[in-house]
Amino acid sequence: MSTTLTIGSTLFLASYASTYPVARIGAGAVVSDWPWIGQYFSGQYEVNQVFGSFDTTSLSGQIVEATLTMTVLESYGDTVLEVREHDWPATTAAFVPGDLLNGKRLVGSAPLGPGGERDISIPLGPIDQLRPFKFLMTISDQTNNVAPTGDTTLIVDNVRLTVTVANRARFFTWL
Repeated sequence: MSTTLTIGSTLFLASYASTYPVARIGAGAVVSDWPWIGQYFSGQYEVNQVFGSFDTTSLSGQIVEATLTMTVLESYGDTVLEVREHDWPATTAAFVPGDLLNGKRLVGSAPLGPGGERDISIPLGPIDQLRPFKFLMTISDQTNNVAPTGDTTLIVDNVRLTVTVANRARFFTWL
């Protein structure tokens, strides 16, 4: 049985600084009004992260497949969108420094090029449904410490999670 969940909560953070290492660690992080993901340089560096959460705890059965789908409203430059598991508080989030991103489990990714509005789907790895699925979205350049020379950002909307659930099998051993 497939079920599509709407996003429970989101938070958008942007970090600004005159040098890339300072922007990448989030020293200049502020809450943003727009769901920008990626990096930008135009006189100063800007690094953007999006945080999201889906409540998967009420699903009966076991999640056997999960896909994150979203509308990319606009994207600039070639990049790889990353979805990483990150347990952030329900109402706030702290910017995750770029050097700590590899410590967050990568559950899905998708290569993107420049373009206009389109839907994308990202198959995800296993999701623990005993707690809400919380994640952050960033780009591989931030994870890999590649400073932007221009614009490698994208803006997303209508993020949703589709899961396929199977009944849990129960096994007994008779002695």
